[in-house]
Amino acid sequence: MKLRILWLLVLCAALALGSASTVGQTSATRTVMRDKLELSHHVLAAVMTSNLAVLERDSVALARVTERPGWMVLATPEYVRYSGAFVAAAQELAQAAKDHDLDAASIRYASMTMACYQCHRHVNRSRQSRN
Repeated sequence: MKLRILWLLVLCAALALGSASTVGQTSATRTVMRDKLELSHHVLAAVMTSNLAVLERDSVALARVTERPGWMVLATPEYVRYSGAFVAAAQELAQAAKDHDLDAASIRYASMTMACYQCHRHVNRSRQSRN
C-alpha cells in the first residue's frame, strides 16, 4: 500500500513538473531544477533498489541544490517555507538512509516530493497572478 501511495505521489509530481510553466525562469533556475529532478530520480531508484549508499549521497546532494544560484525564485514567506520543507525532507531522507530505515526513507521521499509539488504550485500561481 505504501508503495502505491509513493508511486501516486511521484506520478503527480512528474505531471506537475512536466506541465509547469517556464515563463520567467532563468537559465540558472532551469539548470537547478533539471539537476533536482535528475537527483530525485536517482533517489527514487535507490529507495526501490535498497541502495542505501546512493540514497544517502543523493539525498544530501538534493538538500545542497538549494544553495546554488537559481534556487531562490521568489521572495515570499510561502516560498521560504516550501523550500525549507524540501530541505528538511531531503535531510531526513539522508538520515533514514544512514539509519538503514527504508520504510522511513519511502515516507521522507514522499514528503520531499510533496514539498516540490507545493512549491511549484505556489511559484506557478504567483507568476500567473502577476500577468
